[in-house]
Amino acid sequence: MLLTPSGNIRYQFKTPYNDGTTHVIFEPLDFIANLAAQVPKPRVNLTRFHGVFTPNSKHRGRYDAG
Repeated sequence: MLLTPSGNIRYQFKTPYNDGTTHVIFEPLDFIANLAAQVPKPRVNLTRFHGVFTPNSKHRGRYDAG
């Protein structure tokens, strides 16, 4: 990540996308908005369980998660 001479933020990807994109350029407020959108809300559990691994599944004991 670096600041361009025009005042924008250039973010370099670790690996290029399939279409060859190696970096993106943001205006400073857009960059902050995208960064803030990645922060989870307080007191929200990020672990989700689906299917037989849900706590109330009737098949939960039949399968091993490991």
